[in-house]
Amino acid sequence: PIVQLANPVPPQVGLWMFPGEDFLWLVQGDRLRRYSVADGTLDGEWPTPPNGRVRNLFTTSEGVLLALHDAGAFAFTDGTWVPFPDVDGYEHKDVFDLVEIEPGRFIAAVEEGAEVWTSDSVRALELPKADDVVSACISSDGNVWLGSFGLGLMLVNPDLSIDASFSQDIYSKLVAKVFEDSRGVVWVSFRRGGVASFKDGRWNNYTYAHGLPNIGTESIHEGPQGNLWLSTNGGGVYHFQPDTDEPETQIRTGERTVASHGIASFTFTGW
Repeated sequence: PIVQLANPVPPQVGLWMFPGEDFLWLVQGDRLRRYSVADGTLDGEWPTPPNGRVRNLFTTSEGVLLALHDAGAFAFTDGTWVPFPDVDGYEHKDVFDLVEIEPGRFIAAVEEGAEVWTSDSVRALELPKADDVVSACISSDGNVWLGSFGLGLMLVNPDLSIDASFSQDIYSKLVAKVFEDSRGVVWVSFRRGGVASFKDGRWNNYTYAHGLPNIGTESIHEGPQGNLWLSTNGGGVYHFQPDTDEPETQIRTGERTVASHGIASFTFTGW
């Protein structure tokens, strides 16, 4: 059944998260609300961190709720917000995304870079140059992917060095979102339009020619049947059903142009 959330129902929902089966967190405006999943009742409401807006919510492996905020990250503890990580002298900055690479150890996508966090330490990753890293994703093979506004797509190696060579294979360096679906395909959306997919060492780019609008593709999510939902910047939501069958490779020969040397012209379609 469809259960309507109990009043006060926010007029516009900004962010939500299901940390478990019992309740969901919802952010609207400057309020954090917790609702029961079973009956939709409101069982808690608190102010969000001050002096800015919440970009995203994240739950750690220990069950701690973090607000990723344009003034830093904040841990929700006993009804109050505490700066995270709590490191003396650390200058908190805009936090766009976060992944937990092992219990208690995180890679944060932040303003002008990326950082490795624990609860009491911070280490900056060495990027080719300063750039806003806006998305982070851990793939099923353990790789950590980062997407930035100008450097494009980057891979974090096990030694925490950065491989930025992947951007030469994709449509754009203006990355909006990196996402892995249930089949292990890594998807990248771009702020100037289009998406790309990566599987088994091979990239596919999807653009206006494949039915997407010529505007930014902001986010990617997967539905229960494996279909993808793409949200765009002003163009609505698009639905994409990936083809699970490998395309057929065909080589069609044309008229021979240099017959004496046995050379033929041909066109190639497929992989």
